[in-house]
Amino acid sequence: MSNSRNHALIDRYFEEFEASAQSLELHHSRAIQDELRAHLAEILPLDASDDEIADAIEQLGTPAQILSGEIKAITPQIQRSAVVALWLIVRIVGWLLVGINVVQMIIGAILNLSGSQFPPGWYWIGMFIGLVFGGGFLILGYWGRHRTRRD
Repeated sequence: MSNSRNHALIDRYFEEFEASAQSLELHHSRAIQDELRAHLAEILPLDASDDEIADAIEQLGTPAQILSGEIKAITPQIQRSAVVALWLIVRIVGWLLVGINVVQMIIGAILNLSGSQFPPGWYWIGMFIGLVFGGGFLILGYWGRHRTRRD
């Protein structure tokens, strides 16, 4: 009989858990281990036998089983974060294109005031890129953000 918190079977189980949990962030792995240790402390008496400890560990499941469930739970959050980041990038590109258009309009106004002319072809190309593509990216980016919030 030994204290269940310092038992060799429990120590071996958590060593196996740590080896299996290397793909998780450390704080997430520690949180799961803390939950498992608390659960074992609840269900095992302080003077638990080796058989009782082995049964309790078997009820928990293998570290691989526990971690596969955790990874499945985390995956949608990671995917959602990637989608949110994508929509943010689309909005930033849109604002950059609109910003380029605004700068071009300011330069055109300065050139007109100074008596020079902005080359007409470049002016319309800049307007097209800034307004059509920039506006399109902004609309797409905000639509995507709205859609991601609803899902």
